[in-house]
Amino acid sequence: ATGDYILFLDGDDQLAPHALESLKKTLESESVDVVLFQYATFSSNNPTPYPVRYSLASAPFHQGTEAFLTYLFRTYPDYGWGVFRQCWRREFLLTHQLFFREDLAMNEDGYWFFSLFQEAARFCWLDAVLYHYRIGNANSAVGRAPTLKSYFGDWTTYSHWYNWFQSHYHGEGRSILAGRMARGYVNSASTIYALPREDREAAMSLFCQHLDILPHSPRKSHRILYGVYRLWGVRAYLWTCHRALRIKQRLKRRG
Repeated sequence: ATGDYILFLDGDDQLAPHALESLKKTLESESVDVVLFQYATFSSNNPTPYPVRYSLASAPFHQGTEAFLTYLFRTYPDYGWGVFRQCWRREFLLTHQLFFREDLAMNEDGYWFFSLFQEAARFCWLDAVLYHYRIGNANSAVGRAPTLKSYFGDWTTYSHWYNWFQSHYHGEGRSILAGRMARGYVNSASTIYALPREDREAAMSLFCQHLDILPHSPRKSHRILYGVYRLWGVRAYLWTCHRALRIKQRLKRRG
């Protein structure tokens, strides 16, 4: 990339009309490192974009990264960190050497997202739908069967940032951000029993390196699962996580 700003666009997604014009105007007038914005989803069955609304107009953008991320994940615990929802100033990325980790096959944008916000000093919110994100694409990375490489990406992101937030943030910020990472750590573990048999032991070995994370997930269902771990051990815990995920997926398809 050689332009002044970096905006990601997947091959099966679309930019909204006037998206580039709106972003350029905001980046130049606000003099910020990053602009976050609204997006909409669409699919082959439902081609009309449906906005996914997040209101960050009241976010404490001028109080620093910890205050902003705490507000963001307190207000929207399921806020996704996909890179398509932000536009970055290229000079900022180069100055801080902020690049994707090439050893991560999954969740590399999550790892990158939190790395970026530890360095960003100036950011703002543009309350406009600028990106149309395709869902239900079986050929996309999120639609494929899990692999050891994809689990490694999740494991790396959630374990690294859990430890980082535990050691660098305080009070509510630590509880919310470390809790969000712990929740992701447990959720990603539910895919281990979906891996090919020859890869499960390696994934379990990774998982067992950070068993201290398990009790910190804020989800009530995860506390029940932690009870399974305490009573019957890691394999029973992971198998139960996997079965719970399968049941949840079936109920979602029916509903």
